[in-house]
Amino acid sequence: MYPIHDVDVLLLMATALSSKRRPAELVEIVSAAELIKESIPDEAKLIDSFYRISGCGLLQKVGAGYTLTPMAEEVLSGMRKKATTVERFNGVRENLAEFEPTGEHPHIAITAEEMAEAIKAHKLVARAPGQNLLAPKPKVAENSNRRYDSRRRFGGGPRRKD
Repeated sequence: MYPIHDVDVLLLMATALSSKRRPAELVEIVSAAELIKESIPDEAKLIDSFYRISGCGLLQKVGAGYTLTPMAEEVLSGMRKKATTVERFNGVRENLAEFEPTGEHPHIAITAEEMAEAIKAHKLVARAPGQNLLAPKPKVAENSNRRYDSRRRFGGGPRRKD
């Protein structure tokens, strides 16, 4: 597949993240893309990416949602479980560069209005109070006020006085 765009890799990763249990809606894919890259790509780039990726047979429309094809899951496989996001991104890019599309596949055409509506809906959900399932969980700050009490032993009992 040539050329490889960053948005294509991001779209594959976001679709994989958001469509684990059922086909993902456009809003969920946009949310996952923001979670991965920490910003939402341009609407036109996302629309072009949907068209390119679906034409290569990596993305399919199922009902009102989108899922990865078995070929796309193959492109995304082979990553270490503890790989960072950058390592995963680069690994998927390399696998996508080696991918050769076979046969004719239907293109997914998303209108600019649909994409704008999905981005707007995502931004409204992001501002709303409550939990977003795709948002990262905040880390609990450790209590740095804990100090080792030199008068106490490891077992919890007092020291012997000799």
